[in-house]
Amino acid sequence: MTQADLMIVEDEFIIQAELIIRVEKLGYQVVAIASQAEEAIKKAEENDPDIILMDIQLEGEMDGIEAATIIKDRLDIPTIFTTAYTDEERVKRAKVSVPYGYLVKPIRDRDLKISLDMALYAARVNEERKQAEAEREKTIIELEEVLKTIKKLSGLIPICANCKKIRDDEGYWNQIESYIEKHSEALFSHSVCPECADELYGDSKWYKKSRNKIKTQSKGKDENIDH
Repeated sequence: MTQADLMIVEDEFIIQAELIIRVEKLGYQVVAIASQAEEAIKKAEENDPDIILMDIQLEGEMDGIEAATIIKDRLDIPTIFTTAYTDEERVKRAKVSVPYGYLVKPIRDRDLKISLDMALYAARVNEERKQAEAEREKTIIELEEVLKTIKKLSGLIPICANCKKIRDDEGYWNQIESYIEKHSEALFSHSVCPECADELYGDSKWYKKSRNKIKTQSKGKDENIDH
């Protein structure tokens, strides 16, 4: 197991010292110790442990449940409660802070190890899920931005059967290239097809000369291919 940083919140010195020894044997590093709720919040902010063992019953105005709730809201650090009390009302209150475990004193080594390992595993999975959701949200935003720049034509488009102009939503008739450029990402370059060129310039000498030259060149290429 990779060494993880742990904070112990316990107001009984003997239990506190015992927990330090036990968790260090399990491979955890104790980076902070607190005996009161306010102190626990401060040290959690200062040391940013990977996990907290939090006694529910603490001296002072605030108990461990309230401290764990504040720490979760501010830092989202997983907490395992330790307590000698198992009354229903106390357990119900503890659930509000969404703890990663609940150990009843006296704590057995096996239960301590399983609770710590499972809590860290659950916290890691939860963090990976959050990162995946953040990446997914980022991807969705990027796709939405891309889609904003993409235009496409769909549905029935009213087009003149003769001149091929298109009527827009306001009733104006537009050249087909102007309409398509406005409603899509397409751009046009203009030229004249052979049929239209014959119709427009068929009687001019320079055009006939150019056409004959093109035909001669094309014929020569075809003959070379045949050979």
